[in-house]
Amino acid sequence: MVKKLKIGFDAKRLFHNRTGLGNYSRTLVRNLQRLYPEHEYHLFTPKISQDSEVLYFLDKEKFIIHTCNGNFGSFWRSRGVTKEINAVGMDIYHGLSHEIPLNSHSLDAKTVVTMHDLIFEYYPEQFGLLD
Repeated sequence: MVKKLKIGFDAKRLFHNRTGLGNYSRTLVRNLQRLYPEHEYHLFTPKISQDSEVLYFLDKEKFIIHTCNGNFGSFWRSRGVTKEINAVGMDIYHGLSHEIPLNSHSLDAKTVVTMHDLIFEYYPEQFGLLD
């Protein structure tokens, strides 16, 4: 018998980017859920959009969505989310677009981060502090 995993994703791009990183995030998470429906999928995002691109992810039978309680979405996503990830008992947390929480060392979950490119290394002036 396979262990039911609790898998969490940084879903900001999934909900808010219509191209590139958003398409990657939606495709990966949708396909994992379809291929392995026995696992529990958690989406962590500062806020939810409800356009046609993300309707699939609003299905409460398939996904559990966690949002920021307040106006500090960037802070929550980079630091505050770790408490919630630990409270839920996540087995794996996947940063879908170059980042995981700054205090990820305090996570009980295993972490994965997808690096799409290294342009931020070659052109750091193109990226702000929060990027």
